[in-house]
Amino acid sequence: MAAKKESKISDRKSKKTKEQEKTEAELAEELAKQPPPEPTEGSGLFEFANGAKYHGDWKMAAPTPAQVQAAADSGSGKPAVSGKKLRHGRGTFTWNGDTYSGDWTEDAMTGRGVYRFSSGAVYDGALINGRFNGDGRYQFPSGAQYMGQWVENRMHGEGCFLTADGSRYRGTFHNDRFLQKDGASRPRLPPPFPSGSTTTALTDLLLCCLGSWIAPQDQTERRL
Repeated sequence: MAAKKESKISDRKSKKTKEQEKTEAELAEELAKQPPPEPTEGSGLFEFANGAKYHGDWKMAAPTPAQVQAAADSGSGKPAVSGKKLRHGRGTFTWNGDTYSGDWTEDAMTGRGVYRFSSGAVYDGALINGRFNGDGRYQFPSGAQYMGQWVENRMHGEGCFLTADGSRYRGTFHNDRFLQKDGASRPRLPPPFPSGSTTTALTDLLLCCLGSWIAPQDQTERRL
């Protein structure tokens, strides 16, 4: 009797094991049929509808609350994805004759880089959200140059301004003005961007680094 009981228990265990193996095999087959998950980062060449190009690193934007909720409501178990790639890492952006090569943080020129304007001007230094902030050198088309600290696109802090004729102003700058030792300020030095125009290189730079300015559907990627 004991031997028969043990035999039945062994048969049930064997049957259960075979069912588990079948279930696992079916699950593995289903997983193999599913497409691989979309990468969350990478590098490539992006061409925009307005003719601009970006060649460099990118990462996937975080999903919006609405996308997270939609994924949860679908019951598929799949994580929410935004479907929008952000320039992030190191890359080169060209548009309308201007070129920027350097660091990007979530679609903004943030870090260090070199911006070459179509006018011939060149900025080499630190940026935050597409604006000159920190140490940097600006070469004017005229040959003049400024090397020093910047705050929100203005010469502000310690620096040195060299005019095209060789004159040198070294010391403290405030809002594009050179402060003399007696505390007085010289007339405002020539700003790095033309004034009175809404189509200046500065305006173009700021527009280019706003992620919302170029809609996601306007960009295409060519993988290298």
